[in-house]
Amino acid sequence: MDVRSRETTRPDGDLRYRVDHVGATVAVLPATCKAGQHSLTVTGYRAVASEGELHVSCRACTLTLVADSTWRLTIARPSTERAELDDEPYRDVLPSPSRTPVRRR
Repeated sequence: MDVRSRETTRPDGDLRYRVDHVGATVAVLPATCKAGQHSLTVTGYRAVASEGELHVSCRACTLTLVADSTWRLTIARPSTERAELDDEPYRDVLPSPSRTPVRRR
């Protein structure tokens, strides 16, 4: 990631969390790429924590050089042992389906 772009752009929001049935905290990542074109469960993704942010990149967008395709989420809690993909907690920041059609594979 270009350091200059990081300084001029803001994170996409906070990393969301949930508590499972045994009381453990689980990190919840977006299930759709930031471009709104791919399901991360289908195409795969890479999640890297660095300097208080979690960067979630879609493998398909990375291969096709889609600009601005990495989620930047602020980490507000200590690391969790588990993470899962779910779009529901991110409905307020996901791309609008009317503007960006999702390709299903």
